[in-house]
Amino acid sequence: MSDHSTPADAPQQEGLLARRCLRCGAEFFVTARHARHHAARYCSRSCYESRSTPLQRSCLGCGKEFLLPRHRARQQRGVYCSPACVHPSRPASDRFREKVKRTDGCWLWTGCRNRQGYGLFRPLQGKTVRNVLAHRFAWEEERGPIPPGLCVLHHCDNPCCVRVGHLFLGTRSDNAADKVRKGRAGAPRGTAHPRCKLQPDQVRTIRARHAAGTSASQLARDFSISLRNVRSIINRRIWRHL
Repeated sequence: MSDHSTPADAPQQEGLLARRCLRCGAEFFVTARHARHHAARYCSRSCYESRSTPLQRSCLGCGKEFLLPRHRARQQRGVYCSPACVHPSRPASDRFREKVKRTDGCWLWTGCRNRQGYGLFRPLQGKTVRNVLAHRFAWEEERGPIPPGLCVLHHCDNPCCVRVGHLFLGTRSDNAADKVRKGRAGAPRGTAHPRCKLQPDQVRTIRARHAAGTSASQLARDFSISLRNVRSIINRRIWRHL
């Protein structure tokens, strides 16, 4: 930095490069030999040593005074004191309603869902907390806290529904009993199974023909199913309810 000179001395010296101080904005000259040094960006030692001194700013969001590193000021940043002032969080109820599609029947959750189809919602925006089930949040918003040990169940059997009129409180036993009463307990059987290829009358025919002496391989060809499937029907490993 000892090679810096004033603008008035520039015409009498050769090999000087013009620079503008990053701290005060004053113009100065530096030799080509020192131009690549990081100190050549400042006109004096006082400007160079003050490069790391933070600046005091007033937040545009909340008005609070805060200290800003100088490198952020040079990047046209640092007008807010924290991310919360940059992106202020809105009430959870407002964010929740934006993700609900209301129909004449169910009110469908359009946000994130889990593998079972239940909606997921994060009440505290930007916080490291777990998501809550959307239908439980809807119940607490309208009816108040859920008593310990109780579940929020669906009358409509639609996991993504958050309409409080379609919900009711119950224990885990009530949930299991409701599942059995509505025929949703266990794996689907018979024609209710999505991969079903036979009808009940065909299953009875397979068993009757096998009892009369028809081979399992012949039955598999006649009904276009695998030999293993035919043997499972004959031995009542499947279609046991017939």
